[in-house]
Amino acid sequence: MKRINIKLLAAVFAFLMVISACKKDEEKPSNSFYRLSSEKILTGQQQTSSASYEYNGDKLIRKFLSGDGWSEETLISYPEENKIIVSETRIYDQAGTYQKTLEISYSDSKVKNIYHNTGLWELFYYNSDGTINKIVDSAYIEIGIIFEIANYSYEEGKLIQVLKESPGYQNGAKSEYYYENNKLKEIVEYIETPDQGWFVMEKNTFIFTDSAISNITHYYKNMDSWDKSISSDYIYDLHGNLIRVEKTYIGQAEKEITEYTYENGSGNYQQIFSLLVYNKLEPLPVKK
Repeated sequence: MKRINIKLLAAVFAFLMVISACKKDEEKPSNSFYRLSSEKILTGQQQTSSASYEYNGDKLIRKFLSGDGWSEETLISYPEENKIIVSETRIYDQAGTYQKTLEISYSDSKVKNIYHNTGLWELFYYNSDGTINKIVDSAYIEIGIIFEIANYSYEEGKLIQVLKESPGYQNGAKSEYYYENNKLKEIVEYIETPDQGWFVMEKNTFIFTDSAISNITHYYKNMDSWDKSISSDYIYDLHGNLIRVEKTYIGQAEKEITEYTYENGSGNYQQIFSLLVYNKLEPLPVKK
């Protein structure tokens, strides 16, 4: 249950970052609109997987991802004005099929709840200014079983902490956000145990070029020092599209590279990506 919620919190943060970036980008004059059409992932010079995207009008309806011995199809439908259903099917040649479905409900352009076909509900609560107040992981909501509550704290309009607690348990987790010149500088992750209290586990540091994230580096805490784990560089084209991500894993000789291709047209893929890319605190392939 912890794994799901941590991923969701990352997605929410990524979503807030994207919306902010888009608003700034919209201030720039442009005669063109772009939407994501495909991507490919390489290790060194060898392609390991690829993805294609399909739209109906300006709505993303399908993503198909495939690699050696596996494939993943994501279908997106819009049964009501304020509802999106995302169905994902993964097929492994040696391990069978895995399926999951998310039903996302909106109100006033904000996510109200996400229902998983496993029976899990994620419930969103907001402050009067529209920022997230808390997210509750629950099951059987009619009788109120709560697995985890994530509380969001702000200072001068900036998110400074996400505190995650599990009712009935004496352990928790928190993320603390630090800024420099009004830009995110680092996020530090802590966990809590009954015996040791709070202690630091890991952190991500951020570098910006103008208003765009150009590098994120991940560190693990090792006694009194920080050990670098992954360094990710983000490259954009002249229109502001994210076109390439280069990940360097410490101890691994070859980089993992993701390349994005765009086409003319408008689409809501940034909205869908914020829900699908759960474990990322990084820029999404986005253009206004």
